[in-house]
Amino acid sequence: MSLKSVLSLFTRSNITLFLSIWGAVGSTLSWLYTFYKNHKHFSIEIIGYHPSSTGLLLYVRFSNHSELPLSINEIAVLHNNHEYISNKISVRVLEQIHKSGKQIISQHDSYSMQFPINLSPLCGDSGYLFFSAEKDDFPPLSKQVTLIIRTNRGREVRKTLSLGNLLD
Repeated sequence: MSLKSVLSLFTRSNITLFLSIWGAVGSTLSWLYTFYKNHKHFSIEIIGYHPSSTGLLLYVRFSNHSELPLSINEIAVLHNNHEYISNKISVRVLEQIHKSGKQIISQHDSYSMQFPINLSPLCGDSGYLFFSAEKDDFPPLSKQVTLIIRTNRGREVRKTLSLGNLLD
């Protein structure tokens, strides 16, 4: 291939074609990177649980791995095609009292998380969730539970998680 034939490739139309292809590839890569960084990507982990006849108490940790904020509007436990929805208003779920004899040294109340649970970009939060049975006793669960998580970004997410440790 001679120098003349190589130089003949550098025409105005070939340079324009090359620049347009390069721009299209750059735009596609930029869009894919933005989509990857901003799509709904979060995790939930059950740290501990406490079952009772009236409901289920979970201590959970949320992590937002996206660069956009995420709002969790509702969480439900799915058991035999029945949804048990978490209390949306904060309620007292644990009371810890330390005594020395009959004298109370300290008292601490723990409350469930209030909805919506707002997660900042690349941040997390943890707290208690209480799922109550409306009429009947709360059903016994196996070592895993299926959660339905409804957020402000897209459709609901179903995650099957291990229950973790039993809370005292």
